Amino acid sequence: MSDAKVSSQLEAMLPQWLPRQRWYSGSEAPAKVEVIDLEVLLPGGEESGPGLISVIVRADGIEWHVPIGWRAEHEVPPSVADREGAVIGSMTLPGGESVIAFDAPPDQELAAHFHCRVTGSADPPGHIRPIGAEQSNTSLVSDDRTVVKLFRRLVPGANPDVQVPSALSGAGFASVPPVEGVWRRGEYDLAVAQSYLPGASDGFALALASLRDCLRSGLPPQASGGDFGSEAFRLGQVTGELHVALAKAFGHEAGLPKQWSTDLAADLDRVGVDAARASQLIDRLEAVESPGAAIRGHGDYHLAQVLRTDAGWFVIDFEGEPDRTAEERERRSSPLRDVAGMLRSFEYAAAVALREQVDADRERLEPLADAWVSHNTDALERGYASADGLDDLLPSPADRTVVLAAFSLEKAAYELAYERAHRPDWAEIPAAAIERLLGSGR
Repeated sequence: MSDAKVSSQLEAMLPQWLPRQRWYSGSEAPAKVEVIDLEVLLPGGEESGPGLISVIVRADGIEWHVPIGWRAEHEVPPSVADREGAVIGSMTLPGGESVIAFDAPPDQELAAHFHCRVTGSADPPGHIRPIGAEQSNTSLVSDDRTVVKLFRRLVPGANPDVQVPSALSGAGFASVPPVEGVWRRGEYDLAVAQSYLPGASDGFALALASLRDCLRSGLPPQASGGDFGSEAFRLGQVTGELHVALAKAFGHEAGLPKQWSTDLAADLDRVGVDAARASQLIDRLEAVESPGAAIRGHGDYHLAQVLRTDAGWFVIDFEGEPDRTAEERERRSSPLRDVAGMLRSFEYAAAVALREQVDADRERLEPLADAWVSHNTDALERGYASADGLDDLLPSPADRTVVLAAFSLEKAAYELAYERAHRPDWAEIPAAAIERLLGSGR
């Protein structure tokens, strides 16, 4: 097989294909796509069946992992043909055969090869399926025992989704799925395998179910059948335990309120919000005298990053916010940055639940949704404060309110930039949060 011939065809097709992928950070076609590495996993062809390659490309200075399969047109499975954006295009193999190239993970036969590559197993799984919506990476579940996550955006060195769970397990934090294997090529981690959590439900789905029950019943959140309060309390405890373990595993340093205020102003400016409107909060943040510690945090902590099982809450996805640079993702910050992300997620869930209501009911139900947020915010904060060893990492009690408020505003600004780029019809949710936070005078 001629890697050069395949690479040149891919370099011509991928600029138009990449922006159609949810995991790709841009909405415009990159000016240039260059194949910088290609590994043949299955050679394919008329005699040998489907082909499979693992390709690393550079698009406008960013490296991406694109696992590509190909088959004769009449052999492309429905799981690929019916998946929006999966097909890349027609490609001619070195032998002259015309095939259809496509994103490989939806093809179950080809996806099984990733399981073997990452776990080191010689036996392919009996069944492998995608899990969840396509986000910044692609996850596959093998026989309901192992999750293989294929990284899409690549950075040199250890991927945080490999490094952090391994370090947490070493620090005695039990609420993270164990790492079972890593696929690394050159300076890049391409995939990780972790234990699958059967019967797990993600936190956002559970919170939304609770909200729907509350709004449907018309009862206060603590009186409705789907009260989320006890779950929020335990999630707060796990969050506190997570931060203590992160500090143990990666160390900690003194928090830098000046840096935090600079970052907040930059995020507001990025979305067109005059930082002068937040000057009171920024000034109060800079004046914080006891900021607590700066630690390696989760980086993108929200309800969809936690899973509830019969054994309790588990934390997943440590790569950080997808639209941040690698340097921004790894920067140490206050543990309250993660807390702010989770509390913003409670507000997001409430906003989504209200959007599901008919227009005539939204204004009437809004106070009930707000009560749900307040009830579960209080429960999470109480659970968080109960974690052993946490106090040494947090700002002084007098400073916690302003630090948390600042990180809540920063998170809302990030959300607005993200939604404008990926889900413009959702941008009103963080935009309303920004106005509320700026108008609160906190």
